[in-house]
Amino acid sequence: MVSFDNGRVLFFLFLLIPLALWSFSHYRGKRRGLMAFLGALGPEEQRRLLEENARNFRRSELFFFLFLCLTLIALAGPRWGIHLVPEMRRGVDVVIALDVSRSMDARDTSPSRLRRGALIAEELVRASEGLRFGLALGRGRGVLTVPLTGDAEAVLNYLAVVSSSSASGGGTNLEDLLDAASGAFQESLPSKRRIVLFSDGESLSGSLERAVERLKSRDTALVAVGLGSEEGAVIPLGGGLVLDGNGKPVTSALRRGPLRSGAERTGGVYIDGNREDAALTLKNHIDGLASEGAAGGVRRESRPRWRLFMTAGLCGLFLSHTGRRRVRR
Repeated sequence: MVSFDNGRVLFFLFLLIPLALWSFSHYRGKRRGLMAFLGALGPEEQRRLLEENARNFRRSELFFFLFLCLTLIALAGPRWGIHLVPEMRRGVDVVIALDVSRSMDARDTSPSRLRRGALIAEELVRASEGLRFGLALGRGRGVLTVPLTGDAEAVLNYLAVVSSSSASGGGTNLEDLLDAASGAFQESLPSKRRIVLFSDGESLSGSLERAVERLKSRDTALVAVGLGSEEGAVIPLGGGLVLDGNGKPVTSALRRGPLRSGAERTGGVYIDGNREDAALTLKNHIDGLASEGAAGGVRRESRPRWRLFMTAGLCGLFLSHTGRRRVRR
């Protein structure tokens, strides 16, 4: 399958259409001047020279526009085919799993549980150079939003705008969220795997325990960042509150126990996200996991093919130049 690094460049190909029309229109004017110049020759010789000139012109213009087309395609950065590329990097990969259920809008943690978790995650990403990060969001179901990447901006852009409407579904399913996050670790690279879960621990469906057992079997540790208070808080919804079947406000509380237990069973840690130094504690933990040396491995990458188009384009330019010399003669 063909892909492009800078696909927008291909739109400039449409500009070649009016350029081609102008070129042929300009040639007609030159052709009339040539006919006047050849007026002293006989009709047969005049027709022969005009046809030869037109043929050389068409060939020259064809190769010139081929050069322009191939150059634009080369600038667009075409890729196809897969090859393995050696990779040297720090020895830990991190997937941020962010619970975006309604309960995370509770404001017993300032400015809210969800916003607090996103801010801690942003600080971690900005402060951790040389690491690959991914991002999974979970509500009724989990979605891997950003696969593992060394491009920190890709993760930060999502974290800056994340909200409880960023994922579909009702309720909370931490099992599905952790499964989606662990799906990012597909490459067999010699790195430590960590999922950093930001949640209040409430899960209305699925089983956190089952997800934890699967993480253990995949040699993936869970770092749980608990958000909210054990006393609980009401959940805002629009201009009001989330109400139960009796019309009373629903109170959501932090469930520290399941989060701590799940993290410890996988060899991870629990971090109190309400503390002011939560971001620093998390960063220090991840830094401690990253080995001092580089971890070697390989990654699958599409082959860049722009050189083929650029080489063919330069050949077209040479042939066009040869044709133009014949036209001038």
